[in-house]
Amino acid sequence: MSGPSRSDLFETLSPAERAKVDLSCAFALNSLAWILLKTKGADPKETEAAAEVGRVRQAIGRLKEVELRKARHARVDAEAAKRFVRSGLWVPDNKKRRNQVEKGGGERGGKKARKSQ
Repeated sequence: MSGPSRSDLFETLSPAERAKVDLSCAFALNSLAWILLKTKGADPKETEAAAEVGRVRQAIGRLKEVELRKARHARVDAEAAKRFVRSGLWVPDNKKRRNQVEKGGGERGGKKARKSQ
């Protein structure tokens, strides 16, 4: 085994990925201990191995909860964001202003002329 060391691999991983690797290793070792006790004829449920397997399962559950929470908050509704930005930006309507100026005088003159007709 001349590959990179475990510490070198850990440097490239994110904290969530590191937790996954550690929990996988802990679960694998505890499962091997469970199998060893079973092959020796002992009841693993009555030893500390059962508590340790339960502890690792709880940690795996907590990690999954964190990942789900992170995934829920990471979503962005792109269409809604576009609507917010579009409605928040003020863009003058140049066509209306040009037409009103050509017809006779600015916004107020055009509006008064329409009301009196």
